[in-house]
Amino acid sequence: RLDYLTTNGFTQERILEDLAYSAKELMDLLESQEEGTLQLKPGSDGWSAIEVGEHLLKSYNLFHILRGKVAVPSRNAVEYLPLLRSNMLDYRFKAQADIRLHPDVTTPSKKAIIKDLKTN
Repeated sequence: RLDYLTTNGFTQERILEDLAYSAKELMDLLESQEEGTLQLKPGSDGWSAIEVGEHLLKSYNLFHILRGKVAVPSRNAVEYLPLLRSNMLDYRFKAQADIRLHPDVTTPSKKAIIKDLKTN
């Protein structure tokens, strides 16, 4: 389990709550925009807002492991959190998502993404 994070304020419950809050914020944002606006891409190699939504949905689906039993790592994973946070929030750097988390070739509708977020 993720009990080793407790000493640093990260509990399994808190992580899942934060994840649910983020998913709710994404649903609210998607619901507030027109489908056409969500399909616009910022450039030839960029993702549209709906594709970002699909990417996040795929990422959220990986968090099912937080609900189960996981082995405590042999290293102190918490010490890497500041670096991970810093890297993820550095918008000068364009990170490359794992190919399995890329949007599908056929972009789903706003309605489909919101439905999937609500059921996950």
